Amino acid sequence: MPLLTLDPGRVVAYHQDGDPQSNDVLLFFAGIFSIGSIKHTFPIVKEKGLHHVSFTLPGWGDASPVPPSSTFAETLIGDITALFDHLYTDKSNLKIYVAGGSFGTVPAQVIYGAPFDVFPLGRNVAGLMLLAPFSPFRIHTDYAKSLSWRDWVGVGPLTKYLPISSLLSLAMGSKFKSVDSAEQMLRQILFDKMDETEKEKLEAHCQKLGTTPDKFVKTWAEESMKSVENGWEGYKQVAVALHSDWGFTFPLDDEHARGKVLIKAANNDGLGSGMAKYLAQNYANAEFVTCEGGHISGIYTLNEDIARLIS
Repeated sequence: MPLLTLDPGRVVAYHQDGDPQSNDVLLFFAGIFSIGSIKHTFPIVKEKGLHHVSFTLPGWGDASPVPPSSTFAETLIGDITALFDHLYTDKSNLKIYVAGGSFGTVPAQVIYGAPFDVFPLGRNVAGLMLLAPFSPFRIHTDYAKSLSWRDWVGVGPLTKYLPISSLLSLAMGSKFKSVDSAEQMLRQILFDKMDETEKEKLEAHCQKLGTTPDKFVKTWAEESMKSVENGWEGYKQVAVALHSDWGFTFPLDDEHARGKVLIKAANNDGLGSGMAKYLAQNYANAEFVTCEGGHISGIYTLNEDIARLIS
């Protein structure tokens, strides 16, 4: 995975696919326990000649964590600005489509809503896609009603006052000592909860990718181990980021509200659809859709959703 070293020694990690000379850019943020890798080329990326950039969030994998003197939003905007300065000589004609899944919807929204004086490249953002999204807890007062008990413990109100993330990281550390134990954890949390219909969708999805569900889960487990092999600072930042100032509030100003927004929630997702519905009510030009399945079911039609976003 490419690494970009910034002064004074900060590291930005990313992966890219598609046409690096294209002015049409898909900037994607994955969720927790990921390293922003691109394992398969989306057909739409090749068909439309997109440049697909997948970003590793601060503190995960080889990416430097959020510095003590900075916030998640400030760090993210600085890293993305530096990355785009590195990737593109001329940024004036870029058309950027920002997308994220699960916790990755947090950085996606930070980039989409960032003030233009802080993130001038935001004027080139043409659309936003949020899959199984989180809302900004600071301004969505009812966010906790959407959280499962597990998520309430992990990122809910108490995490603003207690070092719960640090305690959980200690408790989960043993799960990432081997691929087998990481795979077992993923199966318990996500895959074993799938009903037969979703298992069939996963099977069909894997066939399109030229793999199998078992290999799919194992690859995910391997990458989840890589995401924390250098430490747990990324995980410890999750609850902090969710409760922090994302740099904007609703409603967005007219210039920010001009892009297309696609919001997708799954009917059987333990995260619920409350935060997704809140976002659909507060983003202009928002299209809210639901799909059958659990937390990761949005990936089965991700290619089609990207096509809708850029159309």
